[in-house]
Amino acid sequence: MEPPPQTPDGPVEQQDVVDAPANSFEESVLGELEKIRNPKGNWVQALLILLVSLLLFVGLGMRDNPIAFTAMLIGVLLVHELGHYVGMRIFGYRNVRMFFIPFLGAAVSGQRTVAKSYQEAIVTLLGPLPGVCLSVILLAVASAPGMGDELRRNLTWAAVLFGLINGFNLLPVFPLDGGRLLNQILFSRNRYLEGVFQVLAALGIIAYGVTNHHMFIWIFGISFLTSVGPRFKTNTIAHRIGTQLGDELPPINEPIPLLIVRGIINLPASLLPNTRTAKGMAGVVFNIWEKMHVRPPGAVATVTLLAVYLLGAMGAISVIHLPSSDNSVERQIERFASETNKRLPMQVDKFTRWERLEPGPGKTYSYIYTLSIVPTEEQKRVMRETVIRRALALPDMQATFAAGITVWYKYYDSSGKKVLEFSVKK
Repeated sequence: MEPPPQTPDGPVEQQDVVDAPANSFEESVLGELEKIRNPKGNWVQALLILLVSLLLFVGLGMRDNPIAFTAMLIGVLLVHELGHYVGMRIFGYRNVRMFFIPFLGAAVSGQRTVAKSYQEAIVTLLGPLPGVCLSVILLAVASAPGMGDELRRNLTWAAVLFGLINGFNLLPVFPLDGGRLLNQILFSRNRYLEGVFQVLAALGIIAYGVTNHHMFIWIFGISFLTSVGPRFKTNTIAHRIGTQLGDELPPINEPIPLLIVRGIINLPASLLPNTRTAKGMAGVVFNIWEKMHVRPPGAVATVTLLAVYLLGAMGAISVIHLPSSDNSVERQIERFASETNKRLPMQVDKFTRWERLEPGPGKTYSYIYTLSIVPTEEQKRVMRETVIRRALALPDMQATFAAGITVWYKYYDSSGKKVLEFSVKK
């Protein structure tokens, strides 16, 4: 049996706790909860956030990419997030906002007003599925007879980009859409299973970031791993309180009763995440409140949602790999080299001139450069590491690597002697 709640003057009787008016700290927590439930702002502020974040996304994350690819990528992200946005609007989410995240992508946020988890799962699927369907349509249009080579190439790469980004989001790794969906329809049924799933997902993210030298990814993985413990505590408290209240639990869109707020505040400190302020406690209370209302979908809805998810994943995989199923990749490389060489040679920097782009053999192409100075061995090492790291991080290279293409970088001195050569692939 748990000990009675404590006050600065010692233990109090349970009925006294129920009937007592809110103290100053509880009043502050209730005030912060109201701010969370009804944040100040309007459509003008939401639009301003979208535009400013979009400018930062383009200016910071995309500054090294061609304008055409940047526009295409923004279009892919907009379609994805608009799917989430429309789903949230359909199911009555409050405070729905869309924003871009420099270096990472875009996101939509909102507060649920219903407790039906199948609706939340539909909102999750409405992000990647429209993009996957659009990628299939674009690929079908690109395959139509009579299509010009340049238009066919652009439509094919657009289809691959739609398939790649949305297929990546369907990976069963939390917090991507695929992992979020599986958590909503399967793992949220048991807090221990959910905790194990999140730990494994975090370790997978860290491993991917470390092995592929993506610092932001493995740092994000570590950050996510550290949040698993507080999440588990939140789920445990929500399970206990939700079980006690049963059918008496108020709807999720109503104000959180003082009795529940007080019960959470008075829990032993060891059960709660680190919360020293009213604002921090309000965040914990609100998370527990939302978790208390989680009701995983029934068997039919679960099987249906899982089938739709698998069909979407299969569609994305087929689009990503279809262009490389025959000689189309080689032909695309040849056309890409032909178009690129029309504007070459060109000076890249003070010491480097880009001479041409050589297609082949097979699924490879080579960047050919001339150096006005001969680099030292240390300079060669730095050049190689810098170019490889940058190539692997550039979003416009992901479709290239996904198609199984190997990219070579070849450097020659002014006399035509090769001084450095290396390849990049995934």
